[in-house]
Amino acid sequence: MYYVPPIILCIGLSFSLLSAQGDPEKLPSCVNTDAYDETTPVLSRNGDKLFFTRTADPGFEPSYINQEGAITSNKQDALYLGNLAMIYSQIAGKKITDPSASVYNQDIWFAKITPDSIGGVVHPGYPLNNALPNSLVSVSSLPDEYILVNQFYDDGSMYSGFSKATIDDQGRSKMPQPLYIYQFDLTSSDVDLTMTPDGHILVISMQRSDGKGLKDMYVSFYIRENVWSSPMHMGSVLNTSFQETSPHISPDKRFLYFSSNRPGGIGGSDIYVSERLNYSWLKWSEPKLLNGNVNTVSDESQPYFNADATYLYFTSRRDGTSDIFRQLQTPRPKLKKPLYVRGKIIDSETGLPVHSELLWGQHSADGFLEYFNTYTGEFEVSLTEYEPYKFQPRKANHYAQRILVDPRGMESQGIDTLDLILYLEPKPNREANITDAEKKHIRQNPVEKYDDAPRKETITFYDINFVKGKSIILVKSRGALKYVLDRMTDQPTMEILIEGHTDNVGDEAALIDLSLHRAEAIRDYLVFKGISADRIQVAGRGASRALFQNSTESGREKNRRVEITVIKS
Repeated sequence: MYYVPPIILCIGLSFSLLSAQGDPEKLPSCVNTDAYDETTPVLSRNGDKLFFTRTADPGFEPSYINQEGAITSNKQDALYLGNLAMIYSQIAGKKITDPSASVYNQDIWFAKITPDSIGGVVHPGYPLNNALPNSLVSVSSLPDEYILVNQFYDDGSMYSGFSKATIDDQGRSKMPQPLYIYQFDLTSSDVDLTMTPDGHILVISMQRSDGKGLKDMYVSFYIRENVWSSPMHMGSVLNTSFQETSPHISPDKRFLYFSSNRPGGIGGSDIYVSERLNYSWLKWSEPKLLNGNVNTVSDESQPYFNADATYLYFTSRRDGTSDIFRQLQTPRPKLKKPLYVRGKIIDSETGLPVHSELLWGQHSADGFLEYFNTYTGEFEVSLTEYEPYKFQPRKANHYAQRILVDPRGMESQGIDTLDLILYLEPKPNREANITDAEKKHIRQNPVEKYDDAPRKETITFYDINFVKGKSIILVKSRGALKYVLDRMTDQPTMEILIEGHTDNVGDEAALIDLSLHRAEAIRDYLVFKGISADRIQVAGRGASRALFQNSTESGREKNRRVEITVIKS
């Protein structure tokens, strides 16, 4: 008998995009100015600082390293201004005569945020800012560390790319250090970047020879400390022949927000959102215009959520110059803290951990959003979202088991870490069971294949409950039983196998009998409701198929379950 993957039923589960609550609000004049552009809003991890870039402010940080290797910063010196104009001209590829008013005069600023106010604006000095273009585009995976545009070196040189810097509450920082991305080749110096909170993924907007025309979005994966993979083009669903800029990944890593001037928008550039469909970061839903009065006939860009997604920050030119706005989001339930699932992937024949892959992620997503390759068969992952997560191991020529873990239940029971066992069952060697005549027929008729039998659907119920140690069904199981009854009523040819499972507390033979009697109790209920007994098979498995560790009461409770397999639809 083949072991088929159980799918744990979750009734009443729903999920939706973050939604706006009210119209966008323009940030106060300590952040936004009438004369200059304010861009690239980035929120610190704890939400107490809003970083932004201000352009063409004559109060810019003037320090840079001259050809003699000395720091120079005298804005009143004609030689200083001439040299700076020459540097900007080299960057722009055209002559710049007034460096102070140039778009390449960019400095990083930040405002302090409290629940009641935005203020206390700080303009950091050298080396976080210098007389060259400066911009902060993302938080890093480490506390108080941020990602900056461009790479700066001690000799005063600047190269395209990204750097990282740790910034304290007063804006002090050491010299930013380069961030390394393999084959970081581009045809324009205008780049954007966002990093996932765990630091594993970079999404980069840039113009390259393998793109669709202008700036496209690429994904790069963490390899080792401070090194990421060669960027991969994210495909034609996200990218067009127009501009795709300022990417931002939502805090749950589920959605990608970005700006584009593609046809079909409201203004020149608009903010779009797309849902990630699997763990590859290359498959996305069709981008949609962001709702909630964010987009206007002007340019909107640079979306950025604070860590708990209570506010969406973005930039807009609706009032002339570029200003920073924010919009309150409808609150969603949250876990009080991250919870953890750790466990082993076991070969069901040998009982030993096995090298395999683990697919997992939020249950409401169509595909699996996360991936892990475990060489030892062991794994540990964190759950951060207030919804169930699905887990399924994968290995070639094996049947895989799928289960659901609900962190909401873990939180309510005070469980910080859940221990889990997942099973892989080797598929039978079909070639060994094929006769010589059949093998000859296959060679002569290659279009015919001996495929595995179709997968059967198995639903695992944890909400069919019994009196402890007995086969009496409790009243609170009514909803799950109605689900089975309705399906069999709607599909009169459906036949099912009901399998009862127990924990490991008690005599083995008694546990098998108990699990069989419980399966029979469900059959008897369905027969009483009018379903023919000929359509129902029953089996008792006892404690032989534990899904969870039996060493805890929580694990034993989850192992006391019923699995119903559709054997004919």
